[in-house]
Amino acid sequence: MTEYYNEKLNCLKHFKFRKLFLRKTKNVYIGFIPEPFLQKLIEASPITYPSIFKRLIRKNLACRINELRDFYATFTVGNGLIREEVDLLQGRIPPNIFI
Repeated sequence: MTEYYNEKLNCLKHFKFRKLFLRKTKNVYIGFIPEPFLQKLIEASPITYPSIFKRLIRKNLACRINELRDFYATFTVGNGLIREEVDLLQGRIPPNIFI
């Protein structure tokens, strides 16, 4: 886990595991997460996209998961990040910066 998670920065280093995390588009090279929250994720049972989708449908909630990326970008810019930082966090940068 220490190769993947940087405790000093509270950062997941996805770029270190290209085959597992990186795709052709919209790659996230790093992710920031507090250590206590990460521990809860490690201890939790795995959850899949289809199970989230089904639960939303059963509760009669609109399934707009694809809009979360845009919402997050708008939220972070509105709370002090500059557009370039958001682009970095959302993988809208060339891969050669990390790889």
